[in-house]
Amino acid sequence: MIVRRLSISSEALRDGQARPAFTAFLDAQRNVQPPYSVLLQATHSELAGNLVAALLPDAFGEIRPEVIESARRHDFGWNPSDERQLEQAGNRGPKPFPDLTHEEQVSSWRESLNLAQNPPLVNVLISRHFCCLAGNDPHFVSFRDRETSRRASLEETLPFSAAELDRWEAALGFCDLLSLYLCSGAKESVSFPFAHPADPKAATAPKAILSWKNGELEFDPPVLRERSEFAASGKMYQDGHISRENTNYHWTFIH
Repeated sequence: MIVRRLSISSEALRDGQARPAFTAFLDAQRNVQPPYSVLLQATHSELAGNLVAALLPDAFGEIRPEVIESARRHDFGWNPSDERQLEQAGNRGPKPFPDLTHEEQVSSWRESLNLAQNPPLVNVLISRHFCCLAGNDPHFVSFRDRETSRRASLEETLPFSAAELDRWEAALGFCDLLSLYLCSGAKESVSFPFAHPADPKAATAPKAILSWKNGELEFDPPVLRERSEFAASGKMYQDGHISRENTNYHWTFIH
């Protein structure tokens, strides 16, 4: 799950530079004290799908419906983990997913893939996404190698080029990170690479700067359709309890 602080002030560029969005997200997940809100991974995942659906063609080219669906479903396998955390909230505060063990993360990745067997393109893109996140981390190498081998034969059956798959993987990764940033409550100007953020190529890829203006968000260059609006909900955690009621969050993107 993702934790969201109740109040974070908006910050402009630091020393004229925008920090990487993933760095800002991780900072927003550290040392959060109650009360705070928690958003489930499935909620974040659905938001990512809505973000992909709003991408401008100049960002990642043509977006097939399966790409939207892969973003929407990519973290559904986290439901058992998040449900356990909600049940145990009285004994310990919920943990954001970066604080969970490698074994817990891999288990949720595998469950997400199990829930997304079809259509094949959805399965391939989610697999690529997790393998990219795994990178060269020795804790994830077994998962990455086995999944890459399994996926290779599946990719050969698809009527899409490697370049198309790379582009759609990048779109998923971009909107995954954007969703995480929004859900975390971070409010500083940050940069997003036009690449999967975990891909080594992201370091040298062109970047879009996301800034806050009077409570609305603006990408430079534009990434999402003008006046795109999004919403997600979370639950408050305080005094060892998770609220029954949802707290709703809304975002509007302008040009």
